[in-house]
Amino acid sequence: MTPGGGLRRRQVLTVAAAGLVAGCSDPPPSAARATAGDPLATAPPAHAVVASYRLPGGDVHAVADLLRQITGRADAAGAGAEVLIGLGATLFDRAGLPAQRPRQLTAMPSFPGDVLDPGRTHGDLLLQAGAGTAEAAERLLATVAGPLTPQWRVAGFRDGAGTSPAGHPTATNPFHFTEGHGNPDAALIPAVVRVGGTEPAWAAGGTYQVVRVIRLATQMWDRDPVEEQERVFGRRRDGTWLDGTAAAQDPPFARDPDGAVTPLDAHVRLARGTGPRPEMLRRGYSFRAEGEEGMLFLAYQRDLERGFAGVQRRLAGERLARYVLTVGGGYFFVPPAGWTGALFPR
Repeated sequence: MTPGGGLRRRQVLTVAAAGLVAGCSDPPPSAARATAGDPLATAPPAHAVVASYRLPGGDVHAVADLLRQITGRADAAGAGAEVLIGLGATLFDRAGLPAQRPRQLTAMPSFPGDVLDPGRTHGDLLLQAGAGTAEAAERLLATVAGPLTPQWRVAGFRDGAGTSPAGHPTATNPFHFTEGHGNPDAALIPAVVRVGGTEPAWAAGGTYQVVRVIRLATQMWDRDPVEEQERVFGRRRDGTWLDGTAAAQDPPFARDPDGAVTPLDAHVRLARGTGPRPEMLRRGYSFRAEGEEGMLFLAYQRDLERGFAGVQRRLAGERLARYVLTVGGGYFFVPPAGWTGALFPR
């Protein structure tokens, strides 16, 4: 997909990926099918709108009917559409189905440095609509949401969208750094993001989604020299490691144990940690609205601890903290194909 262009084919993200690559434990029942069709393994659309909703009160039948209508409108989206439906922890209480809640789905906690605005955090339902233009994304969200009014919403865009030498979709964030180098290869994404048989049966093949609304102090950041910015991040602006190692290679931290080249409190050094690569897929969108500039951070994983939560705790005390402030977002669960019939049998 070229920057600002539309998607080449219809993608509705509630259609979960099929299987997992060989060698991964705990696969969902659909593991025998091919992995190539996972829509999360394709390039993100240039524009996306994320909106959170509190559903009207009612019994399980009323909640089920509403969700069937929303899912039907999402499935009917035309060419160039990307729709993601996320379920919040409170939805299962509202529907009277606490035992069916995905086992890791809770309200997103406040991590060190967060100042979460209750008016921009959590929700029963999250809708994400993506398209090649901002106008098309807005129309798509309005169509899928129907009469629902959002509690909070963020519209984002991907500047400088491209592809890394390793084939990963990339974009430029408001701090002028290229994002996306650290994502898993497309063939591995289903194994990284899709949950398996330890979840309630209806949820197998879905994924945990993290949403973070992050304000950025861009004016303060831009006053710092580029060399200092790169030491704060732990990469050069184009993604190359600070010692010149190519972006696609493993980080060279073992050769720099004292942080002479890459500071020990640099963002990417703390995020990576000393163990295996964090197991998550990250998508980032920039936003500008009402005097704010920031990042809409989205992450997908089969295990929150091995993905976002573990990384976020390691970031406590990072040098980047003085330039960023998380003010909203939440944890949600993106269900697999056919989920309404499995969760709400008639």
